[in-house]
Amino acid sequence: MRMRFRVRAGAPAVLRLAVMGLAAACVATVCTLAIRPAAHPALGPAARQIDAPGASRRKPHTTIEPTLPVALEARLVSVSAAARGGTARLEISLAADADVEELTLDLQLPEGLRVEDGTPTHGWRTALRAHQPRLYAAALAADRNGAFPIRAEVSFRLADGRSFRAGQGATLHLGTRPPEGRFNAGAYEFRGVPLEDLQR
Repeated sequence: MRMRFRVRAGAPAVLRLAVMGLAAACVATVCTLAIRPAAHPALGPAARQIDAPGASRRKPHTTIEPTLPVALEARLVSVSAAARGGTARLEISLAADADVEELTLDLQLPEGLRVEDGTPTHGWRTALRAHQPRLYAAALAADRNGAFPIRAEVSFRLADGRSFRAGQGATLHLGTRPPEGRFNAGAYEFRGVPLEDLQR
């Protein structure tokens, strides 16, 4: 694009300087408009924003926590406290998501707590079928008051050769009260009890 500015001969020097200044201003304006990037008419000013290189738009992956193929749950029922000691029934439920040809259960009892009905506490074996729970039960008795921690451990092997070991515990209270806790941030908290105090 050409722009022409003519000044008649004999015009005053002031007029010639004014025309030259106007011409320089017009040229600068045209150059500025020529190099300015045009925004997309449909997107407006937001179209000038460019994502940073390497920015990921993928959705976060869902984390799935692994679980054991066998579920173990220990509970104490029919608790009866006497003046000294008492009795209770220990029930351990076992359930599997896949067939387990052989599972071994070992029971750890503290001093002062015994099994009354002759149920084996070590090396108890059974087979599990998928989604068919089995129950291990034992009658317990103690001759004194106290808190008796009980732990059950199971070991088993799957058909593909993988071996697992899991455990769960429960505490029998006879003539004693369990430590009081509190709810904090949606969780139930209580103070721990040293093992030597539980065995008194």
